[in-house]
Amino acid sequence: NLISNSLKFVSPKKKPVITIAHRYLPPKSVIGHNLRSATRYIELRFTDNGIGFEREFEEKIFAVFHRLHHKNEYEGTGIGLAICKKIVQSNGGAMLASGDPDKGAVFTIILPQ
Repeated sequence: NLISNSLKFVSPKKKPVITIAHRYLPPKSVIGHNLRSATRYIELRFTDNGIGFEREFEEKIFAVFHRLHHKNEYEGTGIGLAICKKIVQSNGGAMLASGDPDKGAVFTIILPQ
């Protein structure tokens, strides 16, 4: 879903660039994310250079049927990110989003190991 969204919300003026990275985190670096207890965590980061979004929508985009654009602009049901976040949470993790208009978006998943 994250890769599909990166390709869907690409700027018509740019070639899409998607970066997927990971790193391991110690417990002290994930305090405040309400994660299941573990000896270490893995962070998966999906970054793109798409159309991005305003910071005020960083939590709202995970709401079921919440769309930032009209259906005639971009296809979709508005449930993909909500499902992703629910899956991550059901596995003891957290999912975060950040974006900048016309610069792209970053989706971060943190899971206990």
